[in-house]
Amino acid sequence: MVRPFGALFFGRLGDMIGRKYTFMVTLLLMGGSTFAIGLVPTYDTIGFLAPLIVLTLRLLQGLAIGGEFGGAITFVAEHAPVRQRGFWTGLLQATPTLGYILSLGVILLTKNSMQTADWEAWGWRIPFLVSAFMVGVSVYIRKNMAESPLFAQAKREGKTSANPLKFIPMEQPAGRAKKKLSKRVN
Repeated sequence: MVRPFGALFFGRLGDMIGRKYTFMVTLLLMGGSTFAIGLVPTYDTIGFLAPLIVLTLRLLQGLAIGGEFGGAITFVAEHAPVRQRGFWTGLLQATPTLGYILSLGVILLTKNSMQTADWEAWGWRIPFLVSAFMVGVSVYIRKNMAESPLFAQAKREGKTSANPLKFIPMEQPAGRAKKKLSKRVN
């Protein structure tokens, strides 16, 4: 529901300040939200606020993943050799599935290592809390990443967009053809 807004918001941010920094923001937002789900007090403790907090955290995760996925594809495309961009960005399509499999493994390992009552009472929180480890590893990796070479070049040349959402499709090849055709018709 909020992923498209995340793509628009973080896509714009990435076009203005850079892919690397935007990646760090989406990672911390997504990872922080995931970790925080493991800390939410129970319904018995805070009532209706508990599911409301979980809903809010899930919406923040969706916002972050919306920016993360589009940003990742852009980042990889800008790093890949021109004739291999489709291959390398296509590999990114497999990463959500791998993430689901990994998280399912952590959940099953955790669940099978305790009694059902313990799992239902507090054990379900462990996978969310353990996610902090993966976020830490990801922060370390991203901190040491170089900015996208195409973005760095555009920044050096002063060609970054002040308002990427104001992009004019008529400037693209298909748009120019459409513009010529509309002039002939009129």
